[in-house]
Amino acid sequence: MHQMDNLLLCINKILQKQDYTPEQQLSRSAYMHLFFANLLRGKQEEIHWGGPLKDLGSHSARVRAYLDEHYHEEVSISALAKEMGIHRAHLFNSFKKDTGYSPKEYLLYIRMQNAKAMLRRTRKSIAEIAYMVGYHDPLSFSKIFRQKIGVSPLQYRNMKEEMLYNRETGEYLQHLY
Repeated sequence: MHQMDNLLLCINKILQKQDYTPEQQLSRSAYMHLFFANLLRGKQEEIHWGGPLKDLGSHSARVRAYLDEHYHEEVSISALAKEMGIHRAHLFNSFKKDTGYSPKEYLLYIRMQNAKAMLRRTRKSIAEIAYMVGYHDPLSFSKIFRQKIGVSPLQYRNMKEEMLYNRETGEYLQHLY
């Protein structure tokens, strides 16, 4: 599939569904921001979650779509593989081959992106946000957030916008994500 077709397909999927929950609206908004930021930087191949947009195999595309929709739930890759009728190892290997990330790495990335958006755009407590992005323990969420983003959720929320944006590189603060 041609690269422009991929971009249009991505936009179409984002705009297709109209009955989003508030969390999914934040997620959609974050994806659109990433899409346009990367498009403006001339990196059309890097949209949605930082990895190259590839023609994903049907299993990988289904896994990615499922994780995008259900990131806030408890997700079992084994159960997902069973539901799809394939072996867990095959699902893992094909997703990793197609995207460069394991399903769990992708799930963690989506959760962190949504948490960052909620921290910046809402006044919900850290515990509420932790639950909304799929963590049952706010302390575990905070620990993982600090490991991946480089600052605590509260520090991230309180950072001024200028501290999140590097004018020299044109990029936003992202420790590992």
